[in-house]
Amino acid sequence: MTVTLASNASSEQHPIGELLLLRAIDKLLDATSVAELEDGARSLLGDLIPGGLLWRVKNATHMRQFKSASMYLLQIPLRDGDAFIASAPRSTGCLGPLRTAAKLVAERAEALNRQVDLAQSAEQLGRSRRLQRAMYAISNLASTANADKASMFGQLHAIIGSLMYAMNFYVAAYDAQRDTISYPYFADSVDEYPPDPSDGVRMADIERSPTWYVIHEGKPLMGLRETLQTTIGSRFKSTGPRCEEWLGAPVLHDGKAVGCLVVQSYDVARHYSNADKELLVFLAQHVEAILAPQRDHAK
Repeated sequence: MTVTLASNASSEQHPIGELLLLRAIDKLLDATSVAELEDGARSLLGDLIPGGLLWRVKNATHMRQFKSASMYLLQIPLRDGDAFIASAPRSTGCLGPLRTAAKLVAERAEALNRQVDLAQSAEQLGRSRRLQRAMYAISNLASTANADKASMFGQLHAIIGSLMYAMNFYVAAYDAQRDTISYPYFADSVDEYPPDPSDGVRMADIERSPTWYVIHEGKPLMGLRETLQTTIGSRFKSTGPRCEEWLGAPVLHDGKAVGCLVVQSYDVARHYSNADKELLVFLAQHVEAILAPQRDHAK
């Protein structure tokens, strides 16, 4: 990480006492976030340099270089184009301590960046491994698709639950000839009247509902009630208890929806992300073989 001097002042040498240097290092090493680093760096500048200041700037890469006739200004790059600006009065003995403090802050910022990158890599690796295990398990389910359906879909529920919040999960199977859907699996913590797996529900009876939309349009759908209503239109129809957030992905065969997978949350603290949406869409692409026996049985 490069510390940029935003002035054309000549270099100064100013030794900092060992105790002050150790004190500076201790303060910065204690920082575990950019906010804590900012607090420590601001205190450090105040201790080392009379009139020393530090502030944070967003999107500093798009700004002109800072200049001041009365202050030395140093720019310390952070993540995502942000930066700290460290300043000290243009007086004898200030530039050296300012450079030393900025160097210490920059080194600690680099260390924090490495920690963040490592944590993100570990999270991505863990998610990738969970996904690989999920795909292997789904493949095994597909090869035993004639097994007990309740047990089979229960295992699918557990697989999806290992990748995202899925306390409430159901599978809908679509019969194009009859234009009906059935629910071979339905797990819900709030709905007291779950549908009978053997009953077929006319698509016309749930028209403009989220499930209808995913199957009719062959597209995924995610969001709060207001978002769902905006997407589906003015004749939006809600079925079942009102949930906090809903996410559904179509199960496709030859480009047409033959069912869908749905997760929903009744907890205001539990929401779905675009990553969850992409993941459910991906998983739905691999469960058509599991759903096929259910559709064949309905026919």
